[in-house]
Amino acid sequence: MGDFKTKEEYFNEYGRDEFEYPVEQIVEVDFPKTDHRYFLIMESPNASVEESYYWILNQMVYDMGMAEVIKITDTYAASEHSTFFNVAMQRLGHNQDKVAQYLGTIGKMIKDLFQIVRELRIIDERLEIYYKSKKLDGFKYDNEEWEKERSKANEDSHEVSLKGYFVDMAEGGSKNPASVFGMAQQLQYTTLPDLFFTLHPKDDKDISEMVDKLSVNENLKWVLKRKLVNYLKWKKNTYKEIIARKTYQLKYFRQHYKVIKTYITWIKPYLRNISKLTVDSKKRNTPDLISAFEGALVEFEILGKYLPQDNSKVYACTNVHFLYRVMPQMNYHAEGYQRGPLHVGEIKIQLRSYAWTQEQIDAYQKMRDMEDLELIAEIENSLSDAMDALGEDIEKFLIEAGEWKPKEQPSETKKQPQNSISVSGILEPFSALLSNFSALIPKSNPVNNEKDQIKREEGPAKGIAKIKTWIVYKNYKKAHRMITW
Repeated sequence: MGDFKTKEEYFNEYGRDEFEYPVEQIVEVDFPKTDHRYFLIMESPNASVEESYYWILNQMVYDMGMAEVIKITDTYAASEHSTFFNVAMQRLGHNQDKVAQYLGTIGKMIKDLFQIVRELRIIDERLEIYYKSKKLDGFKYDNEEWEKERSKANEDSHEVSLKGYFVDMAEGGSKNPASVFGMAQQLQYTTLPDLFFTLHPKDDKDISEMVDKLSVNENLKWVLKRKLVNYLKWKKNTYKEIIARKTYQLKYFRQHYKVIKTYITWIKPYLRNISKLTVDSKKRNTPDLISAFEGALVEFEILGKYLPQDNSKVYACTNVHFLYRVMPQMNYHAEGYQRGPLHVGEIKIQLRSYAWTQEQIDAYQKMRDMEDLELIAEIENSLSDAMDALGEDIEKFLIEAGEWKPKEQPSETKKQPQNSISVSGILEPFSALLSNFSALIPKSNPVNNEKDQIKREEGPAKGIAKIKTWIVYKNYKKAHRMITW
C-alpha cells in the first residue's frame, strides 16, 4: 500500500472522486473516492478570507476533538502585474542563487570524492602485498580479515613483489649504481639480484644465518646482508607510513562524505521554497486570474484525524480543501499603525470524510508531496548514482571509517527457542504424536487479525467521520449567516 510512483497510480488504487460542481455536470477531481462530500462558495467584498480558514481549523481541533491536523498542500498563483508577484520573484531569485551555489559545491566535492576513493584503492592494493608477504617477527598487522587469509597466499611471490617495489622506489632501480641491479651491471655482482630475490628472512638474525650458508665470496655476502637489512627496515617503516596515510585518508573521506550530506540537508529547504514560490502555471491559465488585475489564487488543504478508541487502527478523517480568489489590499491596522495585506474575495471550500488507516494517510501525503519533492529526489538520485559508480568500495571505506555499520549476515543455524523442550529417547514416539496433534490446531495469524480489526472498525469510523464533517459544514454556514436546514 502506498508503493506508487505517479499520481495516476495512486488514483488507480484508491479511486477518483466525482461530484456535481457545475449544474447538471459530474466532473472528476483530484481527490480519493468518498461517499460524503460538502461544497460551499462564499464571496464578500469586505470580509477577510483568513477568518474562514482559522474558523474551520479551530472548529476541527477544539470542537471535533481532532488533536492532529495535517497541512497537505499550500500553493498560490498571482497575476504578473500584482504586488505579490514581484515580491515572490525576488524571494525566488534569492533561493535559486543559494541552490546554484550549493549545487556547484556539491558537484566539486563529489568529483574530489572519486580521487579520494582511488587513493584508498591504491593503498589497499599495496597493503595486500604487505599482508600476504613474509611476516616480520614480532610485528603485528592491523587487518584481521587479511591476517586470516595469509595461509592461502603464496608468501614468496608477494615477498618478491614487495622487494621489486623496494628496488624500484627506494633504490632507484638500475639507474642508481648502488642499487641491487646497478651493482649487478656496473660492479659485476651478477648473482646479487638472484640471491636478493630468493632469500626471505623474517628478522635481522635470520639474515646472517641464511647468507653465511651460501658458497659465495665474502664481499658478495656483505653486500647481500646490507641489502637485506635495508629491505627489512624499509618494509617495516613503509608499512607504518601506509597505515598512517590510510588512517588519515579514511578520516578525510568520512569528513568529505559528511560535508556532502550536510550540503544536501542545507539545500532541501531552499528546494522546497523554490517549489512553493514557483507560480502554479495551471492556476495562471484559469479565467479567474487576469494579468492586468491585482489578484491572486491561493490553494491549500488540511486533513484532520480523530481516533475513536486508543487501540483503533482506523482514523475518522475530515479533509478540507480551500481555494481563494483574492484581491490583496494594503491597509493600515489599528494596532501599531502598521501596513499589511488584507485578503478579500471569493472562497470555495470542499469538505470530505474518510475512514483511513495511518498507512492510507501516509500514502495520501506522499501523493500530494510528490511534485514538491521532485527537485530534492533528483539531487539525491544524482548523489546516489555517483556513489553507485564507485562500486562496493564506497560502502567498504565508509564501514572502515566508522560512518556505516556492516550488514548483519543471517546465521545458517537457527537457535532453538528458549521455551522449547527437546524430547528424545524413550519419549520420542509420544512427542511425534503430540507434534502431529498440535499441527491440527489452527494458529492465529497477526496479519489476518490486523486486517479483520481494520475491516470491523472501518464502518463505524466512516459514520463518525461523516457526522463530524457535517457538523463542521453546518456550523460554518450558521456562523456566517448562510441558509441552513
